[in-house]
Amino acid sequence: MDADKRKIEAQLKGDRRAAEAFAERLRTGQYGAGITRASTEKVLGEILAEIRTLEEQLKKLESGPDSTILIWPFIFLLGLALMAIWIAIRGFSA
Repeated sequence: MDADKRKIEAQLKGDRRAAEAFAERLRTGQYGAGITRASTEKVLGEILAEIRTLEEQLKKLESGPDSTILIWPFIFLLGLALMAIWIAIRGFSA
């Protein structure tokens, strides 16, 4: 889980740097007059969508495992306890 978290954080940091670099090139006019506002908004929108997706994945990793995963050990232990009770009752009545 820590490896996944570090991978997502690194990718998120890279995407943020890419967005900042793109915005800086736009501000300094490196793209020239050929770039339109629509294409700029499209590229920035895609970068921001990727950042949001990565942030959501990071939040899911930080929030811990799904609660249904934690239920299965208790069901297993309950089953073992019921088997022990059944064996004990059957053994005493024999």
